[in-house]
Amino acid sequence: MSIKMLKDDGSVDQLVLLDLDSPILYTKEDAEKRARWILSHFDNTHKTESAFYLTFCRLDHNDIAYLKAYWQLEDDWSVFRKLCTLYKVKEA
Repeated sequence: MSIKMLKDDGSVDQLVLLDLDSPILYTKEDAEKRARWILSHFDNTHKTESAFYLTFCRLDHNDIAYLKAYWQLEDDWSVFRKLCTLYKVKEA
């Protein structure tokens, strides 16, 4: 039995407890869709480190934990650095 956890836009369709939203809970396509939805928060953000940091701070803790697991990173700061690299934002 499969439970659909994502809305069509990639956002979570139900309350998820902290650190229980993991890429292993999704099909490969849904895991990628979820990551893209989280990354979409940065699409219209000015390409400066401070603007990206403010957007990063406004992300839900589950979204950061999800990206950490999705990219197999150690900590939140690594997720922020990866986001900056993906969007070609220069870190100080």
